[in-house]
Amino acid sequence: MVKKVQRAAALAKAGIPTAGFSRTQFCARWDISPGFYLKMQREGIGPRETRLCERFVITVEDEQEWIRRRQEAAA
Repeated sequence: MVKKVQRAAALAKAGIPTAGFSRTQFCARWDISPGFYLKMQREGIGPRETRLCERFVITVEDEQEWIRRRQEAAA
């Protein structure tokens, strides 16, 4: 059985860009805790999520929009 990490590494090696991130991947990518992520969601300042069956995915576009909103709030 191939693990998520192995699949992600294979896609990256093949030059296939990531289309989205799980909550865990997003937290690791931004070096934030899952608790802080959920706090941001409760406060309405977290990234938009797309629900796929039982999973939540943050698309690359949603991440970029989240970054833009955070930059505007900081200005």
